[in-house]
Amino acid sequence: MTGRHFIQAYTEDAFLAGVVAEYLGAGLRQGEAAIVIATAKHVASFSDRLAALGVDVTSAQRARHLLFLDAERALGRFMVDGRPDRELFRALVATALDHVRAGGQRRVRLYGEMVDLLWTESLVAAVGLEELWNEVLDG
Repeated sequence: MTGRHFIQAYTEDAFLAGVVAEYLGAGLRQGEAAIVIATAKHVASFSDRLAALGVDVTSAQRARHLLFLDAERALGRFMVDGRPDRELFRALVATALDHVRAGGQRRVRLYGEMVDLLWTESLVAAVGLEELWNEVLDG
């Protein structure tokens, strides 16, 4: 899977919610799937903003076009001794991709906050996770 990778700086959650909802909504309208790995607070904001843009969030989730994952729980699935484990990370990503691809979409938009969460705890872990994301995206 090759893809482009963007980093969005922000100071206000409302701004972030708008940018992310526009990004995800554009993909969903084009028949792409979307995976969001974010904090519970942001998932709620993104869901609300998507709905305001006319996306039927519940139907998109039911059809497996849209998947929300909790970032903190996701980290718990692949962090080992304070560092991201490559195989466990790849398994998490593969499971998420399989979920949305079962809905018939080949192209997938991803948004994640796990690197940001790690950044406050461990620069080494954050950089390691960023490298794993690059491996997956360069595929």
